[in-house]
Order: sequence, then structure tokens, then C-alpha cells
Amino acid sequence: MLAKLYQWHLRLGVIVGIFLIVWAASGLIHPLLSFTGIQPVAFTPPVESVRVEGVKTPSFLPVQVIAGLRLVMAEEQAHYQVTLPQKAERVYYNAITGAWLPNADAARAKHLARHYSGEKKAGILSATLQTTFDQNYPSINKYLPVWRVAFDRPDGLVVYVDTGEDKLGSINTSYKETLLWLFQHIHTLKFLEGRFEGVRLGIITCAMLGIVAMAGLGIGLLWTLKRPKMPKGGRGLHRRLAWVVWLPVLAFSGSGLFHLWTQATSETGESTQISPIAMTTISSLPQGIHQAGDVRLSITPKGILWRVESPLSNTPKTIPTAHAHHTQRMAKTTTAYFRVQDGTKVPLNDADIALAIAGQDTGPVPTLVPMFSPEYGFANKRLPVWRVESPKGLMFVDAKAGVMAAQVSALDKAELWSFRNLHKGQFLDNLGITHQQRDGVLAVVAMLMIMMSGVGLWLYQRKRRALAATRRPSEGHSLSPPKP
Repeated sequence: MLAKLYQWHLRLGVIVGIFLIVWAASGLIHPLLSFTGIQPVAFTPPVESVRVEGVKTPSFLPVQVIAGLRLVMAEEQAHYQVTLPQKAERVYYNAITGAWLPNADAARAKHLARHYSGEKKAGILSATLQTTFDQNYPSINKYLPVWRVAFDRPDGLVVYVDTGEDKLGSINTSYKETLLWLFQHIHTLKFLEGRFEGVRLGIITCAMLGIVAMAGLGIGLLWTLKRPKMPKGGRGLHRRLAWVVWLPVLAFSGSGLFHLWTQATSETGESTQISPIAMTTISSLPQGIHQAGDVRLSITPKGILWRVESPLSNTPKTIPTAHAHHTQRMAKTTTAYFRVQDGTKVPLNDADIALAIAGQDTGPVPTLVPMFSPEYGFANKRLPVWRVESPKGLMFVDAKAGVMAAQVSALDKAELWSFRNLHKGQFLDNLGITHQQRDGVLAVVAMLMIMMSGVGLWLYQRKRRALAATRRPSEGHSLSPPKP
């Protein structure tokens, strides 16, 4: 029994030991980015107070059909920001005179980029519209289209912003982009996505199962080899390290495999409730509103309505740190809805709209989610959202944007818990340690895993060389297990 355990552990170790070293080493990139990568200086859009008084109804604009409309301030005057069907760049018209404001969307993007990056002095090399995800702006960032604003700085600062919602998509430097490239292509084999997705899934699955089997056989050996003293040298070091990291190896591999297949078989992307509308349907502005934080046309299952938001505060509730984006809490606001036909207020609020977008006529009252949680993780990006319970599972709706931000089934909840706690070690947060300390712990564990696997491969090669040196042509030799 002992010999079989040892032989299989040895065979698997030679095959998947290198994979373990590669994945553990590439996994170190995440804490490295947390400690050394650039972080935004703000997590919420800039405060904007829109003057509604004196604004004309948008039906006088030279536009027939729109996909989105909101009031914004540009050059200290109220302007209509118009999203046209099938057009990425938004156009701006003075809300009083109707005059078109050229290059306004790019100007707004540059303003947002400076707001989120904190860069006030450096020049801007370029501001270009991006309508697809790519290597430096992957799909995890959610928002499209975005403006890619590149600054004239030695570190190659690039900020991606969405002018439709004034949100930050991502912030990069050349250093961060290099590390992201390494992580994507080594840790997740991204270069195989697309035509060779099946190959990618097969390689990672086989390697993860092999690592789990190797770790299981290894711990079986440790329990079977009952020695009063630990052996010295490389073998003793390998066993000591194995005692320390066998559980993290199983946790990282199992949760990583669960995450891989859940992501591969789940539907990605956001569900929206947007369809083009005729400008002539908007015949009135919200009545009694002179100034507001946000005024936009809301295309909802309840009809086409004006949504007016009055912010109580719009400052981030966290101090910017390496992980503040994970714990940010969005400020509370008050909202009201008005008819576009006569401007009268309707008895609806964001919770009602969220329920309608989720396809629920009745049900438990939705609850506001102002920060990321175990049910609604940072990968979903959008805040605040409304949590809606339905027979299909949990739904999280961004009522302001009219977007279904996430749908969470029981399987999704299990996978999210597994990935957060077993892969990213967020259970350690309950011990009162900081995010930086948690990343430090995970980095140390990863390095110990690399050492354990490296020592194991070195022991294997040493034993093979020793056998080769003593083997006689007439004899057959095999790698034998250590004596108990």
C-alpha cells in the first residue's frame, strides 16, 4: 500500500509539480499588484449640480430618435447629453439654446479621467473611444463603450471612463498592464481562449485534478509514515512544507476549478431594458424641479419616465487604499420619477423600478445594496444596486442605469463563497486583519507551495541520478518509497 501511494505521488508530482509552481508563482501577481499597482484616488463620480430651471423640453433638439438622455453641466451651462442608437460617442446640446457643443464627450471623459486618477498637471496624449473589451481592458470591467484617456507620464497612465454614467472602468499603467498580461496568459491560459477554449479548459482541469490527487496522496503518505523523528535534509524539508501547505493546495485548486467551470458555463454580460424612443414622446420636463444631482430619461418596464436624483452626499465612505474599491460604500440619494407627457410626479421609486426590471410584479420588497458583499462581489462593479428575490434566484439591479447587474443562483452563491474564502482567503478578514496583511499571508503561502514543489522535484531528480549511477545493465531498478 505504501509503495503504491509513493509511486503514484511521485508520478503525479513530476507531471503536475511544474504546473503547481507556475500557478502559485503567477498567483503572486495579484498581491503584488495590490501592494505596488496604481489605485484610483476617487471611487465615486464627481459631484454635479444640474440647473433645471429655464431648460427647454428636449423635443426642440435636432434629433429624431434616442437611446438615452440626461441633463449634465458643460462649460457651466446645462446641456442635454444624448445617446444615439448604435452610436458610441454621445452628443451634447445646450438645453436652453439647442446649440451643439463639439467634442464635449471627449472633454467630459478627460475631466472624469483627472477626477479618478488625481492627475491634474500632466498633459493628455489621446482620448479614444473603445467599444470592445481587450487585453488591457478585459470584460470584468463591465462598462462599454468607454473612453481610453492616455496621459503624458513616464508610467504610461491610462484611465478608462464611461461618460454615460460618469463611472470609472479601469485605471492602468504600463507596469500594471505587463503584470495583467502575465497573470492572464500564465494563470488562466488566456491565449487559448476562443478557438481553443476547450483545450484551455481541458488543460487546467486535468492539471487541477492532478494537483488535488498529488496533494491527497502526499498527505496519505505523511499519515502513513509514522516516524518518531522527521528526516533531515531535503526530504525532511519537503515533508515539513507539505504539512504546512497541503490544505491550502487543496483549497486553491478545488476552488479554482469550481470557479473555472462556473464561469465557463454561466451566461456573462449584463441584461438591459433599453430600446430607442422617439424624441416627440417627451413633451414635458419634471415639474417643480429647479436643481438636481442627476436628471435622466429612464426607459423602464413601467414606461418612459424622468428620473430625478437629489444627492445627500457623494463622497466615498472609505479612505483610498490598495483595497478600498472592494469595500467602497456609495452615498445615499433620494429619487423621484415623473411622467414625460405632463411632468407630473408618479408614485414610483427605485425599488419599484428594480422589481420591474427583474420581471417581478410582486414579491419581497427589494433592499438597497450600497457596498459589495459575499452575495454581490466586487467583480460586478456596479454600486449601488437593489437586491431582488425571485423564484429564479437573487437578482441585483442598477435602477439608475436600468441594468440587471447580476443574477445569482444557488450554485453561483456557493461558487462565490468558495472563491472568496478558499481562493482569495477573505475568511481571514474576520480575524481582524487588514487586506494588505491578508495578501501578505497568501503570498507567503504561495511561496511555501513553490518551495515544497521545487524541493520535491529536486529530490526526484537527485534520486534518479543516484539510481542511474548505480544501475547495472542486467538489473532493473525502480524508485522505492522511503522506509517507514
